[in-house]
Amino acid sequence: MTTKIAVVSILTRINYCFDFYSYLCLFKYILSQI
Repeated sequence: MTTKIAVVSILTRINYCFDFYSYLCLFKYILSQI
């Protein structure tokens, strides 16, 4: 269940940032996970 929530959270973040510097936002999110 936790994995499913995490996936939904990631998709939500990507969708939220999609129209505004989507790649930059995704890159920052990936870095924050490391």
